[in-house]
Amino acid sequence: MKNCSLCKQKIMGKFWQCKNSYFCAKCYQAAKKCSHCGLPTRRGIRRGEKVYCTSCTAKAKCCQFCRKRIFEKYWKVDNTIICSTCYKKSPKCSRCHKSTKDYLKVQKLILCVQCSNSVELCAKCHIPLIAKFFKFPNDNRKFCSACVKSKNYCDMCNTPITSKYYQIGDKRNICKTCMKTAVQSPTAAKKILQRVVGFVAKKFAMKINLATELELVDALTLAKIRKKNAVKYGATDRRALGLFVQRGRDYRVYIESLLPYSLCMGVLAHEYTHAWQADNFLKKPSLLILEGLAEWISYKTLIHYGYKSQALLIEKQRDIYGQGFRKIRAFEKKHGEKNLLDKITQMVNKSQML
Repeated sequence: MKNCSLCKQKIMGKFWQCKNSYFCAKCYQAAKKCSHCGLPTRRGIRRGEKVYCTSCTAKAKCCQFCRKRIFEKYWKVDNTIICSTCYKKSPKCSRCHKSTKDYLKVQKLILCVQCSNSVELCAKCHIPLIAKFFKFPNDNRKFCSACVKSKNYCDMCNTPITSKYYQIGDKRNICKTCMKTAVQSPTAAKKILQRVVGFVAKKFAMKINLATELELVDALTLAKIRKKNAVKYGATDRRALGLFVQRGRDYRVYIESLLPYSLCMGVLAHEYTHAWQADNFLKKPSLLILEGLAEWISYKTLIHYGYKSQALLIEKQRDIYGQGFRKIRAFEKKHGEKNLLDKITQMVNKSQML
């Protein structure tokens, strides 16, 4: 004598057999039927008027946009599974025309993170060059039309130069204001790094097991080092003011010389965070998380030491750095500042989405 798979009682009389399950007449007639496999079920997921049993729910794929189980048609974009609802509603990249969840808005156009990382950017304002761009003789940099219309600008603060400025041997133009606080010696740069390390260690318990060496180099040398070394931590889509390089157990941070004091502090905090990521992340997250967390630490450091105007520039960024910063800031508002690094590290190492 069989037991009913729903009420677990002995079946007396008429029953239904579905695959390896048996149902008494009362349970079969009263129970909802799974919209996918047709089996009676008392527990499961409801989607409108449809019901899905626990077995079908467990086997169903999960939409990587809304995180809901998919029981019907779905789309696969690269390795991302998207349900039909999210696919219809999600923005489409203006460059690759694929659905995207994380994107940048550039002059009313949408760019997915992958395209924003590969498309060339304006050397001054860092806006992606989707349409036409301009180049100048003996200069490989590219500029958007808006920046070309502006006057000569400082390579440090990116503001038009209207008074005296300094032209450095590596083709940088530095305005008088930026030159007043320019960090010109390795000793001065190391003192700033000590202040950064002291703050993040006390505030966020952020420490690195390996010693991090610091080198001060000119812009051309930094560009050569960047080209020579595959950048594992950080983006490669704009001019580098700093660079973290990992060679086995050797951690090294390169900083462009003559950076104004506040900018140098922000860049050092950013690159030191990349060194911390290399020391703590077992898996590499998206560039939004890598660069966003580095910018968030830079922002917190600058605010702590009273450089609010430099910190506010981070808020205004429209590239992947700015969007990543806002993503981490949203995470902070949801979970709080305390133990934020631990929470992000755990999620990254478990391949969970923020």
